[in-house]
Amino acid sequence: MGHFALTIILLLMIALIAACYKIYKMKALLDSYRSGFDISELKRAKKIVESSEKRYKNIFSVMPEGVILYGADHKKIALNENAYKMFNMDSKTFHEKLNILEPIFPFVDTEGNPLALEDYPVAITFKTGESIIGRVIGIKGTGKTRWISINTKLLEPMDSADVPQVLVTMTDITKQKETEINLRESNALLRTIIDSIPIGIIVINTDRKIVTLNQPCHELFRVEEPIKGLIGQSADKYYLPFYKYCEEEREKVKRILANNMPVVDEVEMLNNQLIQRSYFPFYMDEELKGHLWVFEDITERKAMERGILRAKEDAVKANMAKSAFLANMSHELRTPLNAILGFSQLLEIQETLNEKESTFVREILKGGRHLLNLINEVLDLSRIESGILKLSVESIKIASVIDECINLVRPAADLKGITITKKVESENEYVCADQVRLRQILLNLLDNAIKYNRENGEIIISSVNEGDFLTVHVRDKGLGIPPEAQEEIFEPFYRLENPFIEGTGIGLSLVKQLTILMGGKLGVESQIGVGSDFWMSLPRDQTNEADHPVSLEKIEMPLPEHKEYKILYIEDQLSNQLLVAEILKNVQGMKLLTARSGMEGLRAAANQKIDLILLDLHLPDMNGEEVFEKLKSNPQCTDIPVIALSANAMKEDIDRIIKMGFKEYITKPFDVPAFIKVIVKKLR
Repeated sequence: MGHFALTIILLLMIALIAACYKIYKMKALLDSYRSGFDISELKRAKKIVESSEKRYKNIFSVMPEGVILYGADHKKIALNENAYKMFNMDSKTFHEKLNILEPIFPFVDTEGNPLALEDYPVAITFKTGESIIGRVIGIKGTGKTRWISINTKLLEPMDSADVPQVLVTMTDITKQKETEINLRESNALLRTIIDSIPIGIIVINTDRKIVTLNQPCHELFRVEEPIKGLIGQSADKYYLPFYKYCEEEREKVKRILANNMPVVDEVEMLNNQLIQRSYFPFYMDEELKGHLWVFEDITERKAMERGILRAKEDAVKANMAKSAFLANMSHELRTPLNAILGFSQLLEIQETLNEKESTFVREILKGGRHLLNLINEVLDLSRIESGILKLSVESIKIASVIDECINLVRPAADLKGITITKKVESENEYVCADQVRLRQILLNLLDNAIKYNRENGEIIISSVNEGDFLTVHVRDKGLGIPPEAQEEIFEPFYRLENPFIEGTGIGLSLVKQLTILMGGKLGVESQIGVGSDFWMSLPRDQTNEADHPVSLEKIEMPLPEHKEYKILYIEDQLSNQLLVAEILKNVQGMKLLTARSGMEGLRAAANQKIDLILLDLHLPDMNGEEVFEKLKSNPQCTDIPVIALSANAMKEDIDRIIKMGFKEYITKPFDVPAFIKVIVKKLR
């Protein structure tokens, strides 16, 4: 409420009080007259006085303020009921105990500190005669303070029998004061939060004067003047000079403010700091009220990003180098293995070998196949780590895969006298998995169960329906695995200490990675001296409950008699040529032609009536892909089917070759029966 309005109210109250005082005096005079006279005029005057008194009391009663008259003799008159409420007293207590000039009266200032007697508003007015308007003080009560806005006015005595009085009006502003306190606390909290944010914030008005800014902004632009001194100052002179390209940024800021659209950009400082600057216009009721600027030091973040980018580029280069190395090593190792395993397989079927020679051949095959498995596992593990191993997930009948794997490992189990028992809950359970990888996992687990089992031991392979998953258990009666090693055995190249058992330490790591890629889980439970239980859980295919017919590959029929098929083998390695020649020598109806370079092969294909071409991809004069393209561009050769033979087993390379139009891709070293089967299939 304004001072002028308060003054008017005080004057009106004084007039009311003066009128009441006159009424009081007149009433007393009438009472004195009554004792001696009974005059009708006096009765009429009394009636007027009583009517006026009632009217003034009604006026005071509807006023929201509490109004009292406080005399210098400490006598007080409450002019309305609100006077009692201000002090939280009833009428009796008010008149008997209230003394607002006591030094211990519970008045407090706006900060909550006790008010000194000389600072009491009534005391000041009695002492100086000055009126007080809108003074805020608190009356401290039990558990709560009542806040009042108090006005005082000195009333001089109207005759010698009277004493000075102070007219006191009080307005309860507790709610406003509490709102003010809450707002102040909220602002303090907001200031603390804003100052604790590690980014600079500055708000300017439409005149580009500073409204507020936080401590980080103050520090970022290294301003020496205190924050309070910056309020109302022009913002440009404080932060623009710190930009490396000051004039360019000044124009850019003008454009940003002219557009009034949010903007995020980066600016360079004089000290080479890099700052991310964000601008947001501030609107209220669709009217532009100001501008918010946010500044964040991103120097370290940008340096880290550059470091991460360099590290990523280095990692990509390293990964490419690793892939190239693995591809090269795979090719270099598979090439001699092709001859070792190929000729060993041919020797194995010879009936002229004695027992000792047959044993030697079997050992050669065993060692060669072990080395081949090691190469394949290293490549698979590398593909998984690089995220390039592709799976073909489909619905697989688990019982069929288990039967297939048992048949493959049974010869090895028989050599140790180990029995393999299958126990499945249902023959018609299906899982979602990659068939090749599922077979690889089960063969690995069965192979380990045989290697680490006792002589004449037992293996039980079972499957259990567990709702959304099907769990396959491979239990053995072997030596068991120590508890401390049951997690480590799934790490690459970790092996249990046993000098009598061969292994690379890659298999279980690969098995676990493949299981996870197919959405499953793998674990082991083992007890020393009792055996181990390796289990694998895979998602069930619950939509495939019927017994699907087993998809068997057709057995290829022999080639037609009385026809000779010419096969051209383009290969620079003489040992590989001799191996294929020896393999096909015993197959009826096939004639092998060879070429040791790409150009020689192209001439042979153009001049001879060739039925099938076997093409090595690494030739001395050109690579196999170039040879293939030249063959397909020659009308005489375009219809000849071409099979790629290569020691490169990287899947991405195999997929690329097949997409080019090659009819098949055979990886060296190859299985002899499978090799013959593919050739017969393509010729037919």
